[in-house]
Amino acid sequence: MLSLSKYSKLDSIKEDWKYLYNQNRSIPPFLEYDYFKRTVKLSYYYRIIDRCKIRYYVIRKNNIPIMIAPILHYTNGTTELFGRYNGYNYSDFLYDTTYPLDKAWEMLMSEIKSLSLYKVKADSRIIELADKNTLTQIQNVAIHFGTDYDIYLV
Repeated sequence: MLSLSKYSKLDSIKEDWKYLYNQNRSIPPFLEYDYFKRTVKLSYYYRIIDRCKIRYYVIRKNNIPIMIAPILHYTNGTTELFGRYNGYNYSDFLYDTTYPLDKAWEMLMSEIKSLSLYKVKADSRIIELADKNTLTQIQNVAIHFGTDYDIYLV
């Protein structure tokens, strides 16, 4: 049976976070617990300016975490996946690769209604689940140098 819990402090879900991160090696390194914790701390002033707060949604099956979603909630009612900040290349949910996430996604979306996704890798399972009509995905810029990159050094 699935259950959804909401937390406002990352330390509250430290063990669940580390469990899912170590279980799924395709998750970006930006979601490693200590790195993510530093990013949350350093983004505090940005979040004040943007008027948003971060909430962590943990979905468990039989008390074992299968998905964690770090979501920013803005005062205007919009929500987005944490990770749009400068220097944060990719973001994603933490999730169990052995569990089908359809029901977990539905449970999360019934709680938050809509979600903008930024900087999510194209091979993320979350991209497969997201409604393509409401998906807001921004690709990172790629600079193609060709065979001569000296022009970029000028």
